[in-house]
Amino acid sequence: MQLVKLEQTGESNQGAISHLDQSLGALTSLTRQIAADVAKPISQSAQPETSPYFDSVRNKHHDGQVPDGQAPNIKFPLETVEFDRGGEYLYSYPAPVVLIKCLLHQTTASLLTYDEQRTNRNYGNEGLSNHFNTLQDRKARATLQQKLDAFPFKSPCVDFLPAKDREAITSPARFIVNASIDGYLQAFNTKVPIFDENDLRWAINTHYSIESVARNDMAWPLITNAIVLLQIGLELRVAHTSQNNSPTMHDGILFPFLENCDRAMRNLASFMVPTIVNVQALIILTLVSREFFSNATAERVCQAACQAGRALGLHRSKARRNSDGTNSPTETEKERERLFWALYTLDKQRVFMTGQPCDLYSFDSDHDLQGHSLEDASNRMMTVWEEIYVNLYSSKAASPRSQKGSRQIHHVKTLMKELSQRHLNQKLNYCDDSESLNPLQVEFTYGCYVSELLVLGSEQTSEQVQNHKIQIARSALKLILRVSAKTPTPAHITALARMFRNYPIVAFIELVSFHLWHLFTRRKYSEDAQTDVSLLRAVLDRLQILQLRSLSYTFYTRMKVGLSWALDTLRATGEVTAVPLSQLPTQTPAIRRHSTSPTLMTSV
Repeated sequence: MQLVKLEQTGESNQGAISHLDQSLGALTSLTRQIAADVAKPISQSAQPETSPYFDSVRNKHHDGQVPDGQAPNIKFPLETVEFDRGGEYLYSYPAPVVLIKCLLHQTTASLLTYDEQRTNRNYGNEGLSNHFNTLQDRKARATLQQKLDAFPFKSPCVDFLPAKDREAITSPARFIVNASIDGYLQAFNTKVPIFDENDLRWAINTHYSIESVARNDMAWPLITNAIVLLQIGLELRVAHTSQNNSPTMHDGILFPFLENCDRAMRNLASFMVPTIVNVQALIILTLVSREFFSNATAERVCQAACQAGRALGLHRSKARRNSDGTNSPTETEKERERLFWALYTLDKQRVFMTGQPCDLYSFDSDHDLQGHSLEDASNRMMTVWEEIYVNLYSSKAASPRSQKGSRQIHHVKTLMKELSQRHLNQKLNYCDDSESLNPLQVEFTYGCYVSELLVLGSEQTSEQVQNHKIQIARSALKLILRVSAKTPTPAHITALARMFRNYPIVAFIELVSFHLWHLFTRRKYSEDAQTDVSLLRAVLDRLQILQLRSLSYTFYTRMKVGLSWALDTLRATGEVTAVPLSQLPTQTPAIRRHSTSPTLMTSV
């Protein structure tokens, strides 16, 4: 996640009340900066209590009216992130930094005065404040001001430092690779099938042979480093879950392999010659960058991999009639198709973690998805993500001039329904023994929930849709707990990492935003607040598993900082506006019950 560095604020905020007016002026300035387009003033009439809670951070149709036959035009927010070494990057909804900033703006709205709310409407963000009454209690305002001042992503983003030396990429010792390859194949290659197992073992044997020593080839030194790095990182996380961090299992052992990957990232042009092995090297480097570097770095490597794959023509099947007159694909063609879908999947995940356009499109490919396997189901879900982005989240779809309406939303809902029906047997079968769960099934089911939230997020929120979204969000978060219940295996840990890393965190944000809305509009917790807060805390505990010491710039560490701030802000808001959670009746969330899983796209 491309978030900016946590700002250390150890000093107390004792002068918050006395300087409240100055702070509010700064907050108003911040709110104005994030306004998208100047819009016409709207009516000042109060909104009903059932107003959509998350529409408060999105711009509606410019005149407040919806043309016949169209769904409301929702323009999603943008955030510009600056880097510590210069430059900036624009992120769009549902990138994690944008989602967390939405909560910041939602909380800010409760502190704006009436005049400031009017000014804010004139800057095109009427939804930002018109659902909330300004907090009048000075102590409450000061408490929330402290939380806003502590927002962790203010300073320029610190990205990774590339290797300073000019050394070539070196291969790790053979015995380390041999010790890592089985774990890599089982935990990583199963989900992102870059290599055929037999071909990989043969290629490694060839790479370490005497004949290959003199070759000027950087791909296989990079691949072998990446295999070792991914496996060591996984072992560290497994040790973390078992509380078995021995002195030898320290994160410092990662750095020699990280340095070699640094060298590759500094010199991506060397891997852009369109060959199969270069594409494989860039794909596995994308996995490494996702696990150990920032979102911006992972995006840069992923786009390089897609560019090399497209130059190689992986998006075309290149089916040729064999000498015996059949059209059966050759092993080379199977490999090319496998690599295309691996690249395509990484690209779609990148799109929804940054809000930026696709590099590969299914309509430009002649590869078919006719199978019913779990791998085919996951690939088909990514084709649905492409349609969701193009129809609902792209710049054109979000433009005020767009004619996006119920037809586009109906189109993606139909695709979601077809996906669910075609691959119903691949969705999670609920059972009592969490250790028997197939983690890939859990991940696929989680992806279905996230996909539905992405579709529902493009609609104007009615009370019915709102309730359905919250139900889906709860079910999605409970899957995170299920995949990491009891003593998770390496396969469960890698699935957990992908669920946090490759899918937007809309479920977590929706739940926090709902309860903030409830507190601001009704001055009390909802009846499910205690259970939901316990669920959110448990999810943060699972995210803690994925952090590695000494790597403060990684996606997982920044995600944990941002989501912890969000939950702390919800708690602080409740303390000053409602009865404390500790005084509410405790409810235990049902994690394994089938009834907690809504049917996709049936109630909207």
